[in-house]
Amino acid sequence: MSCIAPCERPKKNQELADPNDLTTCYPIENIDMVLEWEPPRMSWASKVIPRVKRTKHVYKGYTRCEQDANPGVAVSRRNVPKTLFCHDMRGGYLDDRLVEGSDDNSAFNFFRWSGIDIFVYFSHKFLTIPPVTWINAAHRNGVTVLGTIITEGQEGEELCSNLLHDQEKVQRLCDKLATVCQHYGFSGYLLNIENKIAKKQLKNLLFFVRELRAQLKRISHENLLLWYDSVDETTGKLDWQNKLNKQNWSFFDSCDGIFLNYGWNDECLQISFTNAGERHLDVFVGIDVFGRGCIGGGGFNCKEAMSLIRRYNLSAAIFAPGWVHECQEEEHTFLQRDYQFWANLYEYLYVSGPSQLPFDTSFCIGAGLNFYQKGKISKKGHWHNLNKQDFQVCDLLGWADFEEHSCISFYENDAYSGGTCLILKKSNQSDKYHEHRLFVSEFRTTEYDYLILKSSVKLLKEESKGEFELYIRTQSEEGVQSKHYLKPDKDHFHKLSHKRWVNRIFSTDPGIGMVIEIGYRMSKVDAILLGRLSIIKEPLTL
Repeated sequence: MSCIAPCERPKKNQELADPNDLTTCYPIENIDMVLEWEPPRMSWASKVIPRVKRTKHVYKGYTRCEQDANPGVAVSRRNVPKTLFCHDMRGGYLDDRLVEGSDDNSAFNFFRWSGIDIFVYFSHKFLTIPPVTWINAAHRNGVTVLGTIITEGQEGEELCSNLLHDQEKVQRLCDKLATVCQHYGFSGYLLNIENKIAKKQLKNLLFFVRELRAQLKRISHENLLLWYDSVDETTGKLDWQNKLNKQNWSFFDSCDGIFLNYGWNDECLQISFTNAGERHLDVFVGIDVFGRGCIGGGGFNCKEAMSLIRRYNLSAAIFAPGWVHECQEEEHTFLQRDYQFWANLYEYLYVSGPSQLPFDTSFCIGAGLNFYQKGKISKKGHWHNLNKQDFQVCDLLGWADFEEHSCISFYENDAYSGGTCLILKKSNQSDKYHEHRLFVSEFRTTEYDYLILKSSVKLLKEESKGEFELYIRTQSEEGVQSKHYLKPDKDHFHKLSHKRWVNRIFSTDPGIGMVIEIGYRMSKVDAILLGRLSIIKEPLTL
């Protein structure tokens, strides 16, 4: 099946350099370089941060601004379909390859991590090592990061032929690939063999898959290996199946999951679900945002494909969502297109949030017009560095036909720390309270715990008047939920201002159980800037 791509792909970045460069992240171009690779004494790998833990339970994503919204039904992360984000942005390694970032604040960005389970960095080089900028942005938000191993065309056919005739060479390669993964701090690979394989070597291809997975699991049981639906295991031909069947079953059975090609239909989904059995959540159905051979034609109509995938309770692999940036038009900015694209998909995502205390975020997206520290500009000028992206909220809502009707979005003309803050808006003009969640969470508390929440807020306009409060939703050990509206501590109460950031401190004794949601409530005021939120737990003084 074919369809018209929403726009043509720009030329890929062809620049290459030493993959061990301290200031720049690059792929490893060929198999010989991998076999010769040794962990460098110094590298940017030292800057990689560990992946934080997220909530074990998830909630359906909100699709619109809601007053008095409840979090919905919590479901175990293990029991819901996953969402994979496969980065394919003009061949990769653009500004994001620079460890210290660039001065182009308009470079591609992503910040909707709460609805993403796996991030794959993709390029057309043999071994794609995710840049530290993306690793840290994802890890800071609790998302698993994978690199890519790819062989293509005649060159790939020759590479595979030379590799697969020798099991000892396969073992050495797998050991190196796992060691590279360990050194640079990511969690596995998408394996994409897009060339035919000699029939006599299919047994060794399967050995390669199993050996690589075993080596990755040796390092960490959380590491993953995903197989891309490509080679027919019975013939060795490059023959995309678009479903899970006997032509790719052995590869699926030897991996942690399969990334299906994009040319599927309803029948393919039904077959895949049936064949996968209890492992149906390990089937990642491909959606090409550029619309190549996919239901709905991609672009802003990816919702059509996603709705069908979720109907069969299968996981989804969104390929090349950088389309929102690559194909932006003069009348619609990247952020407008980004909001529009994800607004169409959010009802099919399962969002999660923080589960570790202390917790602290400035909501920075890793770019800005200026760089701020404690509410003041510390460095003037545009910048972009995903290393500096902070933990992001669950929901960014309220766009229709590229027009903003948002209660939660980003604001780049001011910040408390980094380059952006949140702007919180009332969804209507009434004088009633407007409230919305910021995070779902799993902060466990005992009868001896005291929570202290610190926020930095600022009025958007001089004439604004009104109040800002936080709330928490708790769940007892018996499963009973309660909502608690928090008043600012009197000892730290300051009137809100449009001229300066005001620090508001809220404290509460949540009791035995768990804090499952943090949100805000505002009255009268039309818009408030939220520049920071931190949460700590201290012993309750009797």
